[in-house]
Amino acid sequence: MRFGCGLVWYRHLCDNCLIPQYAVSAISMNGTDVGKRVYYILTREEHVREMLADYRLGKQVTEEKLEKRKRELCRRYQLHNLNLDSYSHYFERGYCCLCQEHGLGSEIRRERHFQLYHDAGLRGDEYEEEMNCLSVEETLWEKKLAEAMEMRRKMVFMGESAFLERNRGDVQLVTKRGARDLGVYKCIKCDVNYTSSVDAMERHLESHESKSVIRYYRKKGVANRFQCAEQNFRSGKCWPGPSTILHGFIVGGVKYTEGSKWKCSKCSYEIEWCKGVDGRKVSRVIEKVEEHLTQARIRGHCDEEVMEVVNSLG
Repeated sequence: MRFGCGLVWYRHLCDNCLIPQYAVSAISMNGTDVGKRVYYILTREEHVREMLADYRLGKQVTEEKLEKRKRELCRRYQLHNLNLDSYSHYFERGYCCLCQEHGLGSEIRRERHFQLYHDAGLRGDEYEEEMNCLSVEETLWEKKLAEAMEMRRKMVFMGESAFLERNRGDVQLVTKRGARDLGVYKCIKCDVNYTSSVDAMERHLESHESKSVIRYYRKKGVANRFQCAEQNFRSGKCWPGPSTILHGFIVGGVKYTEGSKWKCSKCSYEIEWCKGVDGRKVSRVIEKVEEHLTQARIRGHCDEEVMEVVNSLG
């Protein structure tokens, strides 16, 4: 469904299909054969990427099986790019995928081109005049943008340095944070490298201090890229970010992943993270662990009656 899809679909096109915000309307509403093909490829490649990510989680899935599955899906949907990254070609610098022409220059000029040519429908001298006016504005804007980015870069590096100094015994720097990119920090207590912001790592360390059950997540489709549960803060609670799946949880410095069994050190209570269960059931396992520890902390000891109540849930 290409028309009137609403905000959820708009976000899907931007966040998952990787279409720039300024191009969503022009591409999704374009009635030409080129526009329809571009829209189809971008949305269908994302569909295949999601299917492969789910397939990867299955039992006994090897790289050979994954590659075979990818080729089957590409044949089914008539996709010729096996890397499933056509967006990188369609939105390369200075290129308009609808006009199929290069030479637009900067990202600002391409955005303006989409607005004037594809959205507003300007042509000829009127279009050229508007684009020429942009050249002067663009120079001033790029200068201001460069100054702002440099200031932000300095502030980010200063904040990162101060954070690492304050938490020298708890965190190690793996990769410095850039002006736009997240840094990679190793939490000594978790023994996990987190791709994270400084603020998120601060909240993560606070979770260790409060002796909470700590969840950590893996980025879908990216090997060994972990994000902490405190990565984003909104509406009074933290969440790990889009396109992440729960990889494990940590209690008392011990990591538990799929197939692991958590045992209480003070009583006989235990619970297993069975292989193949969905995310909702995994979250329920962790909630049971949290509930058992909370009740034990409140009462000062593990109570058999409490264990029976917890075990009866779910």
